[in-house]
Amino acid sequence: MDSALAHQILDDEDAHVLEGHETAMLGIGHRCGQPTIAVYDRDELIGSFMKMNQWSFEAAQEWIEFNIEGAWIGESTPMILEKIE
Repeated sequence: MDSALAHQILDDEDAHVLEGHETAMLGIGHRCGQPTIAVYDRDELIGSFMKMNQWSFEAAQEWIEFNIEGAWIGESTPMILEKIE
């Protein structure tokens, strides 16, 4: 799915998106009876925060764990997907 289209759909749904981290977005998540949400690749998100803020892997991971994965900002809170390899 085109990134611009994904953002348009998420904007229409009032979903929370992580501005500046578009490269880490995997797509859109749909859940029964729940709002549409943005879905991000955890590893890509860590890399994006590292690059944007000149952070180490550990600093980026800790910030994401506390401020994104550990935060509830309503039903449209983004989902962070950790891939199984």
